[in-house]
Amino acid sequence: MPEKMSHAVLVQAMERRFDFQSARNILGAVLHELDLGEKPEYEQTEIERIGSSLRASYGADRVVQALQSFFLPEPEAIRVPAAPPVAPIVAPKAPAAPASPVVEAAPVEAAAAPVEPAATPAEPAEPVAVEAEKVEAEEVEEVKEGKAEKKKKK
Repeated sequence: MPEKMSHAVLVQAMERRFDFQSARNILGAVLHELDLGEKPEYEQTEIERIGSSLRASYGADRVVQALQSFFLPEPEAIRVPAAPPVAPIVAPKAPAAPASPVVEAAPVEAAAAPVEPAATPAEPAEPVAVEAEKVEAEEVEEVKEGKAEKKKKK
């Protein structure tokens, strides 16, 4: 457990809460308030005073925690048990494909004459909707004629 903290470590602790320039400015102001001045090393009692001033004036709890943790004894190393060995994963083998039978090729026949495309009509076909309208018109006329014939017979 160290008995003293260097000025550089103190500045690094300040940088946990403040940016580069602010950490130096605030530390300078706190050191001036406490009449400590900038020294190469600070005693634990001086660090406690600096921490109290930081907490009261700037609410810098993270900095105070960092300062306090500096004087705590080092934690014991934690031993992690070794991981159990991992069995290799092997993909199952694919079943063997049966041998394909040999097929003799059929004799090639003479090429057939090329098929000519169907003749295209001279006029394009009318759309289905137009044809349906024509059929309806014809049916209407037939019905009218039928009614007219019935009237004549009466």
